[in-house]
Amino acid sequence: MSLWEPVETSGLPDDLDFTIAKAEFGYDAAYLDGEQILFMITASQLYSDGPLEGEPYSNFYSLGRAGAWETLDHGDSVVSQSDPPVEGFNKQSLYWKFIEAAVVSGAESVVQSRGLPDNAKIWEGLTFHMNRVEVDYGGEIGKREVLLPTKYVGESGKADTPAATPSAPADNSGDAGVTNLLGAQVKALAKNSPTHDAFIEAVMEKHPEAQSDEALFSSILDEAGIYAEVNG
Repeated sequence: MSLWEPVETSGLPDDLDFTIAKAEFGYDAAYLDGEQILFMITASQLYSDGPLEGEPYSNFYSLGRAGAWETLDHGDSVVSQSDPPVEGFNKQSLYWKFIEAAVVSGAESVVQSRGLPDNAKIWEGLTFHMNRVEVDYGGEIGKREVLLPTKYVGESGKADTPAATPSAPADNSGDAGVTNLLGAQVKALAKNSPTHDAFIEAVMEKHPEAQSDEALFSSILDEAGIYAEVNG
């Protein structure tokens, strides 16, 4: 073996248990100049043959093309920026491959009971056995190794968000009564509306169900509510 021969490894860890201590959506300046939003997980425990020493290990997964998704609550969740909004993640995105792998690994009922995958917090406290898996991107990129769940191990702690059906609100106290997915969609409308009146009209047209949430709808109608919060 010499420097004239390649090392056949991606540098990723492999064949280990990964306890997700923190999950969030955010950006990394080292990845596409920080222009593409990522699903980012940090492990509190890494076990293979024994505990791996050093700083907590982090990994990230792209959500697709830049600008397709945005977080309006400091990384807890994302909302589609497409017009009209899309209702799911691109099947070619690494985040969808993570979701798919986690479901197949045996975690389907657990994560679905916690909410929807637009909310990063549904993953916190879960432990997966992870392996390097080869993913074919096609084109010039070709095949790359990605760290993905291969077996659901269990729940090592409670996530920050309460267990919920997909329509139930996450704990967003202090956030103008905004529930997770609907609230993020309403905030996106506020961001893209030129006036408060136009914002209300957009909500009534696209999300009339917001009227059933008293706190949310009150904040929509209030000029000092969601619209002012989003637009400063």
